[in-house]
Formats: sequence, structure tokens, C-alpha cells
Amino acid sequence: MFNWFNNLKIRNKLIIVGLVMISLSLVISFIAFLNQTQMQTIVSKVINVDGRIAQLNLQSQIAMLMARRNEKDYLLRYKQLGFEQARAQYVAQVQTQILAISTYLLMVQ
Repeated sequence: MFNWFNNLKIRNKLIIVGLVMISLSLVISFIAFLNQTQMQTIVSKVINVDGRIAQLNLQSQIAMLMARRNEKDYLLRYKQLGFEQARAQYVAQVQTQILAISTYLLMVQ
């Protein structure tokens, strides 16, 4: 079956082996290039989309903590400040933070 290969001169055998090695290297390089392009697309998606979601999540957590802090301050100080003044000072801030949280959650969707 490979009798023709055995009949070749050593120079021709080396040329054939060299060409086979070069062609295999080109195939491997092409596959590596395709994988690199695919990974670059995935990484850019992770950075752009998932990074934005993580940032919105962090902002939502901060807004929730601020709302809880204002609620705590309201409950601790409404007797000292008076109901109306405490309501004007703290409840408006809580409502603002809740609105911010709602906005962030809508942006995530």
C-alpha cells in the first residue's frame, strides 16, 4: 500500500514529511485563532453585560442599606424631632432610595 513511499528518494521523503508538518501546524494555528476569537467574544460579553449587572446589583445594595439607615434614624429620632419634621427628613430619603432600587432592578431586566 505504501510501496510508492518506500521507493522515493530520502530527499523527497523529507520534503513530504516537512509539508505534512507545515500543513498540520497551519491547521492547529487556524483552530487556535478561532478559539481565541470565540474567547474574546465571551470575555467582552462578560465584561460589558455581566459587569454592568454586577454594578447595578452593588448600587441596589448600597441604596437598600441607605434606606434601612434612614428608617432606623427615623425610628430613633421621631420622638425628639417631632413626627412631621422626622417624616419630612427621613421618609423622603427612604422613598428616594426605594425609587433608586426600583430603577436599578428595571435596568437589570
